[in-house]
Amino acid sequence: MEVEDFSLQQAYTVLQYHVTEPGGLLDQVDRGLPIEKDLKDDFSQLERAFKKVQSAWEQQVEVPKHIVHMFSGVFPRIDARMQLHPEELELREVYLRFSHWIEHLFTPGDPDENYAIAVVTTQVLGVSSISLDLHHRQGLDQPTLGLFFDALDDLAHIWQTRENVSRLAAGSMIIAQDIFISQDNGHTGRKMQEIVEARKVLAEKVENCLQ
Repeated sequence: MEVEDFSLQQAYTVLQYHVTEPGGLLDQVDRGLPIEKDLKDDFSQLERAFKKVQSAWEQQVEVPKHIVHMFSGVFPRIDARMQLHPEELELREVYLRFSHWIEHLFTPGDPDENYAIAVVTTQVLGVSSISLDLHHRQGLDQPTLGLFFDALDDLAHIWQTRENVSRLAAGSMIIAQDIFISQDNGHTGRKMQEIVEARKVLAEKVENCLQ
């Protein structure tokens, strides 16, 4: 079935199966089952599903909160398994695939007013970037982290009764989980402990935003 013939509801069903349901790809990860089978079919199915959703969301400012919620635990779940079994290369491949799919799913279209506003506002207010701090091994700037977490709390309150939420904000908070996990290499001691604690808090706040 080609992407254009893949209905949006079918795409949601495929993603729901592999992310949340028994027998799906992440269920295998959670239960510690060896991922020995050929993943080509699963990856192909997921690729088509993500592309369909990406196409449907391309011009959308807001997206369904319950769909976004499915992705909120993807990175922590796979990472927990990788920490226990770093020798399982298949887990790393699963992580990288989901990282690629989710990043593209929430990448703003060009041009995107909300994205441009966010960039301009950040630059003018002089708020440092958590992702850049982690990338350059500078650790976490606690005042910036506090602003980030406060903003997530605000969104959790505002979004309580919403069925659709900002695609840019929802995507950013989920991608932030990926950044905290993928950029922790090279940090040691107190800096690493701060990152681990921040990851736990982030997971809780993202869940509060999207539940």
